[in-house]
Amino acid sequence: MKLISDFAERLRIALDFKKMKATELSELTGINKSTISQYLSKEYEPKRDRIELFAKTLNVNEVWLTGYDVPMEISSIDKNDSLVEEYELSPDELKEYENIKMTTSTLMFNGRPASENDKIELEKVLKDFFVKALLKKRADEENDRQKKKRNSKIN
Repeated sequence: MKLISDFAERLRIALDFKKMKATELSELTGINKSTISQYLSKEYEPKRDRIELFAKTLNVNEVWLTGYDVPMEISSIDKNDSLVEEYELSPDELKEYENIKMTTSTLMFNGRPASENDKIELEKVLKDFFVKALLKKRADEENDRQKKKRNSKIN
């Protein structure tokens, strides 16, 4: 993954692609139009939280927006992914899982992109962690439901 563009150019492309003007982006994000103009003219570089907000608002890949050679569109998880089917992920859980997959696609060490093997290995570890956390969360939610049910019978 290498840097092939800059934020200003990518923001302009995303706005054109979405047929959106900077004023509309300003309204949707709450960021002053003059600030967006300064980003577009390369006067200033946005901080990470702003890049995140623009990516979410424009529904584009945050890494692509910063100029890296990755797909523009946010890739949705492959529906054949066994984890998605096996655990019947809710929309929120699916989003968390997508964030994990996004993390591995942007992994860098010492300023250089990680090798594909490192990314695959890390994805396995993060996937296992995600499943454990998911199962614990679901068990906790079920325990809470059971407690509420018992408490409602007592009262």
